Amino acid sequence: MRTWMQGLTGRIVLLVLVLYVVMAAGLVFFVRGQLREQALGDARARADLLITRNLAIHNYFSQELKPELFDLTDPVLDDGSFKPSWMSSTYAVRRITSYADTGSEGYYYKECAIDARSPENEADEFEAEYLLALNADPALGERSGIRTIGDEQFFYLMKRGEAMEESCLRCHSTPDAAPAELVAFYGPERSFGREIGEVVSASSVRIPLTAAYAEADTIASRMSTVLLVLLVFLIAVFYALTHLVIIRPLKAVGTSAREIQNGTRALSQGVQVGGVTEIRELGSSINALALDLDQRITQLEAARAEVLAANAARERFLANLSHELRTPLNSIIGFAGTMKMELAGPLTGAQQSQLEMIFNSGKHLLGLVEELLEYSALEAGADRVTATRFMPCKTAKDVVRLLRPLAENKGIELVVVECPHEFEANTDRFKIEQILINLLGNAIKFTERGTVTVSPCRDGEYLRIEVTDTGVGIPSAHIDEVFEKFTQLEGDHTVKPAGTGLGLAISREYARLLGGEIAAVSTPGVGSTFTLRVPLKYPEEPLDPQNAEPPAGP
Repeated sequence: MRTWMQGLTGRIVLLVLVLYVVMAAGLVFFVRGQLREQALGDARARADLLITRNLAIHNYFSQELKPELFDLTDPVLDDGSFKPSWMSSTYAVRRITSYADTGSEGYYYKECAIDARSPENEADEFEAEYLLALNADPALGERSGIRTIGDEQFFYLMKRGEAMEESCLRCHSTPDAAPAELVAFYGPERSFGREIGEVVSASSVRIPLTAAYAEADTIASRMSTVLLVLLVFLIAVFYALTHLVIIRPLKAVGTSAREIQNGTRALSQGVQVGGVTEIRELGSSINALALDLDQRITQLEAARAEVLAANAARERFLANLSHELRTPLNSIIGFAGTMKMELAGPLTGAQQSQLEMIFNSGKHLLGLVEELLEYSALEAGADRVTATRFMPCKTAKDVVRLLRPLAENKGIELVVVECPHEFEANTDRFKIEQILINLLGNAIKFTERGTVTVSPCRDGEYLRIEVTDTGVGIPSAHIDEVFEKFTQLEGDHTVKPAGTGLGLAISREYARLLGGEIAAVSTPGVGSTFTLRVPLKYPEEPLDPQNAEPPAGP
């Protein structure tokens, strides 16, 4: 089930299902709400009709029938006579309603009053509050809404009823003024003490809504069932069509693409194309891409062959360069050294000076050639690490001893800081020595006076060597540039530094080859510190130079 839901068909069906459920739920709730609104509107219309009819009967009795009957009966009836069937309009309305089929079974209707003469017309607390409000505010109109009584809901409507007139005081002023038969019928306590203009009654109607709401809910439930059945049918049809028109063609495209990836299908064959227009266009685009990729692979293979040929040519060139340049240079240096020793006879001062220039120039040229060959070997990946056991502190002293004459010629003090404890390393000693030679050579080259200090030490499982000088320094913006190949920063020197600009580049590559790194900090006019940090034990799988842990600050 989970796998199916993770597929494209499952996701599309799930999306459609969610949208359909949301829309169906919205429709059901909307219809339910509309049915309830309709039930409420019907209840209001019935309540309004019932009150209007009863108020019309009430007004007819009070304003037309009773005055005429009083004119006819006053000469023949005693003052104490009382006939509720025509003298009480409320009684007459109640009796007429009992004879008429209003379609209002289960409805509540009352001509309610406070201290009503007939107890069945006595206003409840809710109705009494409305009557009091009517007398407090003559402009107050009807009230309507929904009341919950017990567990049932009702729509209620209350309208202003009878207001006390002068003719009404005959029966509602005092018991003494009222007809004796009325007092005997109702008693002397209720509905007396009224005043002219007082609103003494209100028409109150309550129509039950529970049944109507239940019917609305039933209709909504039936609609939900129909929509659910329709949903299942539509999902089945949609799934079948989607699988046939979209998923199957897409799977065919995916299968062809995987075959191309696995090498079981040639790029020139492309992918299978079918289905709707959009999928066919997708397949055509993939085929065009595959064809273009096939052509590019062919071009890359040709370019690769050219590069391999160029690398082979470079290797031959380097081999020839090594033989053709190193051999004569070594001969020149050897013959110049022999002649300096005056083995072939005494030399004049000028001859000694010229031989010294030949000897030094040959050595310098040989150093440049060696440096170029070294970097070429690094770039070609031909350089390998040969790990041996050695004492780093002793190695640092050996390199300092080798370069001390160069420092003394410039009047610079070359110092090596003694290690607190001698320790052993198991890595490529030659490369460590070469890095130190390059760092010390640069420090001496760019220091006019002062000191160059070498500080070897153990830093956990790492060998850490700092080379600090009091030279011209490097601007912080150019720190990274000094490690670039063929780069030499020109400062305030009157003479451009000699060399190829490969020393620091080679040193950094060596450090990374050993699983470490070189970092530099410098202040112009104060000096520089270059820090080498490599593992004491050469790792079997060297770290990626780009991810090697950088040396900590000095």
